[in-house]
Amino acid sequence: MLIFKFRKLGKILRGKANPYQLLSACVLGSLLGFVPGFGHAWGLIVALILLLVVLNANLFLAGLVTLLAKGVSLLLTPVSFAVGRFLLEGPVEGVFRSMINAPVLAFFGFEYYLVTGGLLMGLLFGLILGIAVIKGLKAYWRRMAGLQKDSERYKKWTSKRWVRIVSWIFLGPDKKDTYDDTLARGNIGNPVRPLGIVFVVLAAVLAFVVNLFFSDEIVTQAVRGGLERANGATVDLESGQLSLREGRLTLSQLAMADSNDLDTDLFRAAGIEAEINTADLLRKRWTIDRMTISEGRQGEPRRIPGRLTEPKPRPSPDPETDEDEKTIQDYIRDAEKWKERLAQVRRWLDALSGPEDDEVELPPDVDPEEIPERETRRERIAREIRERGYDQVVARHLIEDSPRLLIKELSADRVRTKHLDDETLDIKGENLSTHPRLVENAPRLSVRSSGGKIVMDVELAAAAGQGAGNLLELVYRDLPSEVVGRQLAGSGEPPLSGGSLDFETRGRLSAVDSDLPFKVTLKQTTIRIPGVGETEVDELILPIGIRGAIDNPRITFDDRDLADALARAGRREIEQRVRQEAEERIGDEVEERGRELLDRFRR
Repeated sequence: MLIFKFRKLGKILRGKANPYQLLSACVLGSLLGFVPGFGHAWGLIVALILLLVVLNANLFLAGLVTLLAKGVSLLLTPVSFAVGRFLLEGPVEGVFRSMINAPVLAFFGFEYYLVTGGLLMGLLFGLILGIAVIKGLKAYWRRMAGLQKDSERYKKWTSKRWVRIVSWIFLGPDKKDTYDDTLARGNIGNPVRPLGIVFVVLAAVLAFVVNLFFSDEIVTQAVRGGLERANGATVDLESGQLSLREGRLTLSQLAMADSNDLDTDLFRAAGIEAEINTADLLRKRWTIDRMTISEGRQGEPRRIPGRLTEPKPRPSPDPETDEDEKTIQDYIRDAEKWKERLAQVRRWLDALSGPEDDEVELPPDVDPEEIPERETRRERIAREIRERGYDQVVARHLIEDSPRLLIKELSADRVRTKHLDDETLDIKGENLSTHPRLVENAPRLSVRSSGGKIVMDVELAAAAGQGAGNLLELVYRDLPSEVVGRQLAGSGEPPLSGGSLDFETRGRLSAVDSDLPFKVTLKQTTIRIPGVGETEVDELILPIGIRGAIDNPRITFDDRDLADALARAGRREIEQRVRQEAEERIGDEVEERGRELLDRFRR
């Protein structure tokens, strides 16, 4: 094998490849090396490979250059990314906008900054390397041509039998022409490889046959890969079937591992059926008219632990707080785990919120000053580089006409979750997309439990440019107090035990600037306060404010509110005790004494 490679190199040294073959090999090999990966731009990679085969480029040199360019591209990743930003946000932005939204070209991955920047960097690197190779070889050929004509020592050396044997083993058969003939030969020759054209035709036929008989496997791999990138952890999928004639996508036995608990499934479903609009598939658009999920489950243990497929999103840094504000670490026992889960929520909100700097027309009744300051494009790009790496950052502002993914109607009934043993969830969604600004109606999501314990409504009006904020309404009833008590920071016994609590909120939901006023109601709950003692309350209402980044918010909770609420709860408790004592005693005198005690306490 090594000897074969030496012979390939020997053919180049002996002038078997002309300058055109050398330059095209360097340029195409360099372009391939600078493309980040198949998942980013599979259409571009396929096109470059087909060009490499059809054009009469030297395949061996192209392979060497691809490996070299891949190593150089890794070192120059920040530079390529900066070049990509200049191209996608600079004077030629409109050209790339058209290509990104064009049929077929949509699969070339130009929306990735690193792909677009890598193409220009690869072109420059390939041209420079190709020119250097051509100049170096021509200098070598001129030197060898001089030796062939004027050096008797060279002629004597090359005529030795053992030298000819070694040369034949490592460099192949001797040249039949001279190096002067090589220098006199044209620079281009035949620009197209006839066998390459035949290969492309056969490859197209083979691709058709493979798609005909193995389309299910291809769909399964494609869907699994896309879901793993979105989920950040292992996704198991038994089968996926796509019928273009019927416009239907069917998935069987889906299981998505929880990226924060790899022994558990974040979501599992026996089947998913989607009615697809096939008109935009060539533009890499998935428009799903209706998606139905059957036998959904959440929180099920996995037989085989999953693995991370994407870097975990990093939670936002700790916010600056006022005197009456604290961070999640001040109240939650396992704050870091909660921040990781909330960072995943932030990733989903980012995906559903679309580009960060769209210019949209606001409704007449919306005051522009009421709109919270959004994350700028520069801030979003810097954060995504930290969280996911250069190769995952996309110029989302260039997506036009329709979203890359749009689910017009989502339905998942009777979903079981480990948090609700005796109830199931009904989940409904409308207009869920990667680019809400391109959809007429705002995204909506609602969740209802069968017994009324959970009610949630989310409307991303701001993401769609139809309002001043994204609205969240959430009600959770009869949550056991111990569940919350075990999560609260502190040592010793949980501060809450017995009874249950309700909480509800209606406010603005945002990845970077949420404003959610919570109302928490404790019922028949024992409250323990270190250094003070414990008391049981029939009902205690506490206001709690959550503001800022959703994955590391500022929490407002006034201790005086707690003291006042406890005082009110304690007064009612004493009143009830007095009344009970009065009813148990016989005689008007005892009842009168009870009323006097009660009046005294009230004063």
